[in-house]
Amino acid sequence: MWYNYGMEIFKDPVAIATLVLALVTAILAITSFWIIQQNYKFREKDRKERLLNEIIQWAEGILLFGVGETVRENWAAYSDEQKTTKQSAMRKGFGFMDILDKGVKIRYASSNIDATLESHVYSTMKLLQAHIDLWTQVKGNKITDWPQIVAQDKARLDDSARELIIKATALIFAG
Repeated sequence: MWYNYGMEIFKDPVAIATLVLALVTAILAITSFWIIQQNYKFREKDRKERLLNEIIQWAEGILLFGVGETVRENWAAYSDEQKTTKQSAMRKGFGFMDILDKGVKIRYASSNIDATLESHVYSTMKLLQAHIDLWTQVKGNKITDWPQIVAQDKARLDDSARELIIKATALIFAG
């Protein structure tokens, strides 16, 4: 009968071994594919988190360093801990030009993560460039009230950097 035709395969031990081996191979292939996919997702998430942390460090560099001359002018008002932090930042080279140069890399990295994050980075970079230009202009003209002029401009830059930190942190927690 036709329904007994397929049952003869189970009487041959080589056929059974081949069938078991084929099933085990299929299970291994599916498991390997799944593991590779999970690894890829983990690496993407890790890469994104690393880039977001770099963006946060860049924005913190803007907040931390400020303009060297305004740091020196208000030096007496800082606590010992703040002085140590600012001195270590200066030794690490967190000058505005260094921060601006790193901003180019940060902008490219942010374009691969989120469009609104990239726009935040771009606007912060524009403010940073304007701040550097203002600083250069004010410093060269011997204006007596330069600390107030620079401080007002620095406040806008700091607000932009804080917004950038908030956005990047939100993206880290969003996964």
